[in-house]
Amino acid sequence: MAPRPAHRMDAYSLQMRNLHRRYNLSKGALQLFTALDEHRNGPKDPDALARMLRMSPHMRQACTDTISSLAEAMQKQPTPDCIRECTELITCCTDMLALANQPKKEDSFPIMRLPLELRQRVYKFYFRGLFTKARPDPVVIIPYRKSICPCPPHENQRTDRARQLDMPLCRVSKPIRDEALQAWFEAQDFDFACCCQLNDHLLKNLNLRNNIRRVKVHWTGPIPDVAFRRLKEVPNLKVLTILISKSTTKACLSVSYISSRQPVGWLPEREETLALFFNFKASTRLCDAKGIEELLELRGLEQVAVEHVDKSQAWLRTNEERHGLQLLLEDHITQ
Repeated sequence: MAPRPAHRMDAYSLQMRNLHRRYNLSKGALQLFTALDEHRNGPKDPDALARMLRMSPHMRQACTDTISSLAEAMQKQPTPDCIRECTELITCCTDMLALANQPKKEDSFPIMRLPLELRQRVYKFYFRGLFTKARPDPVVIIPYRKSICPCPPHENQRTDRARQLDMPLCRVSKPIRDEALQAWFEAQDFDFACCCQLNDHLLKNLNLRNNIRRVKVHWTGPIPDVAFRRLKEVPNLKVLTILISKSTTKACLSVSYISSRQPVGWLPEREETLALFFNFKASTRLCDAKGIEELLELRGLEQVAVEHVDKSQAWLRTNEERHGLQLLLEDHITQ
């Protein structure tokens, strides 16, 4: 077997030759020599030793202190054996410091160097892996954060059947996060439980407001006029689906419907309070619902649809009303 080079000192030879006691090496220095041996033999991460020295000031201090103590030992005992052994140990320490000072190798894929079109395709394949089904069709996304309002949430969210999605890709870097979220908001359908939730997300999420294209919202809540007015600020909105129910005219019943048909104070105080939370039996036209003017001011949509809400969420309206609102919106807000 060929003799081991002088600078190839390993942890086994160090302890067998009793050099750690002879030169009073610290425990940290012994750990570094063991890590250097593993780095040379390759059983662990190649960057483990360099990362240990970069992240731990104590380990780097142990390495430099070892060099200083070995240099003092050579001055005190300048024998050939001592000089050879100390030179081997100092060479190992300088090799370790050289590894720590080397710039980190780029072992990740440089995705930002790809053209934008290829990056968009990569994001779409990544989004497909977030769901159990692998079909490329748009998936209806329920916003996880509920707004502070009296409106009921989605049934799937209330019963915890809607799984919360985790997107680690958005935590890689800010450029990747912005591009990935842009592709995400452009590709998916977003279903909002009420106009309050729609307004809350459009107000607080600038990336969503600038890139969302398909919106489904239940026309209910106390501020549908504010929510529909904020929809005018969405530059890329293409598809809008409105869900209607008896609660669509709830705000109208408690304010405009009562004031237009009866004198002020015609209801007892108890019923005026309950009118804020429950529907009257009186029938109100859908065209009198709060927010209808703001909804009709939208322009440039490619597709608009009106659907009934799920019967477990609210009382349903008639098909005649649904069809009438569908024709009205198609006439006013589509291209």
